[in-house]
Amino acid sequence: MLLAWFGAGAALHQTHFFEASWLDWAARALAFLATVGVTLLLFSTIVLTVAGLLLDNVLEAVERRWYPGVPAPRKQTLAEILWTGVGFALKALLLNLLVLPLYLIPGANLVVFLVVNGWLIGREYFQMVGVRHERPADARRRLNATPFTAFVAGVGIAAMSYVPLLNLLAPIVGAAAMSHVYHRARLASEGAPR
Repeated sequence: MLLAWFGAGAALHQTHFFEASWLDWAARALAFLATVGVTLLLFSTIVLTVAGLLLDNVLEAVERRWYPGVPAPRKQTLAEILWTGVGFALKALLLNLLVLPLYLIPGANLVVFLVVNGWLIGREYFQMVGVRHERPADARRRLNATPFTAFVAGVGIAAMSYVPLLNLLAPIVGAAAMSHVYHRARLASEGAPR
C-alpha cells in the first residue's frame, strides 16, 4: 500500500493539470488524497481476495478437527477458483464505489463500511467454503437459508481487516469461522446433530 502511495505521489509530482500553480497544486493534492482513500478502502478486500485463494489448509484443519465425518472436498478447476477471487474483488470494488459518497459522512462511514463489506465478505467467504463441498448453486441456496449468520461473521471479518496486525490474521480467522457457519448450516438443513 505504501508503494502505491509513493508511486502515485511520484507520478502526480510530474503531472500538471492546470497552468495556475495554486490550482495545479490543489488538483494534485486531491488526486493524491483520492489515491490514499481508494487504497485504504480496498485494502482489506484485496488482502481477503488474495488470501482467500490460499486458505484450503485452514479449512481442511477446521474440518478435520470439528467435522471429521464431512466428505472430502470436491475437485475445483483453477478457472472456478480464479473466477471466485476475481468476482469477489470486482463486486467489492463496485459496491464500495457505489457507496463512496456515504464514506465522506463522519460517523456513518464506519457503519456503512461494516454493513457493505460485512455483507459482501460474509457471502463470499460462505461461498468459498461451500463450493468446496457442493456445486455453487447449492452453496448459494444454503447461504440464502442462513444469510444473517454469514452477515454477522462477515462484519467481524471486515472489522478485523482494519485493525493493524490483526488484519494479517483476518483471512485465517475469517475462513475458520465461516467454515463453522457453513457446516452448522449444512448439518441443520440435513437434520444432523451439531
